[in-house]
Amino acid sequence: MSVDRYDQISTKLTLTSKDVIIGTDQNFDYLKIQQHTHTSDLLNNFFAAGMVPTITRPTRVTATSSTLIDNIYVNFKADLNNIFSGVICSDISDHFPVFMFYGKEKVPKNKPITYNSRKLNDYKIQLINNLLFEKDWTFLQHLHVNDAWNAMINIINESLDKIAPLQRITIRRKQQIICPSFTRGLVKSLLIIFKGLRLM
Repeated sequence: MSVDRYDQISTKLTLTSKDVIIGTDQNFDYLKIQQHTHTSDLLNNFFAAGMVPTITRPTRVTATSSTLIDNIYVNFKADLNNIFSGVICSDISDHFPVFMFYGKEKVPKNKPITYNSRKLNDYKIQLINNLLFEKDWTFLQHLHVNDAWNAMINIINESLDKIAPLQRITIRRKQQIICPSFTRGLVKSLLIIFKGLRLM
């Protein structure tokens, strides 16, 4: 495609008020822009149309040469601070694939954290111990080991529920204080653990 053809296309794009993204295999090497007048003209035409290239590294490399002939252009209406682009070094073709991401990152607000908890103190722990001490555990000897385990856990949970029942706790967004290194993934994992530990 000639420079004039690119000029015609880019001129039409100046009339739109929307964000524009153009991917090209232009065969004009920006690495030799100082040597080739047509290459310089092409870049100037894109600039005049409000378009800027996002690829700045070679996109075609051989044993004897490297060229920057593939590009992705965006218009100046886009927020250039929210553009991430690059070149993927791969031999799937004689041209390296190029890519560009564009968009603002949405930072989610902290959601309320809810979990189940028991209010325990020394007095309640002593009451739970007394309840467990009064139970007749001899029947466990006649059960299969898995059945005995389940029966024991049920008795312990019944005693806990009687003295210190589970309560739903909610920590509102404004009440949350989270260390920067304590990621949302860690918080989510801990909540899953808390929910799974019925004995807590």
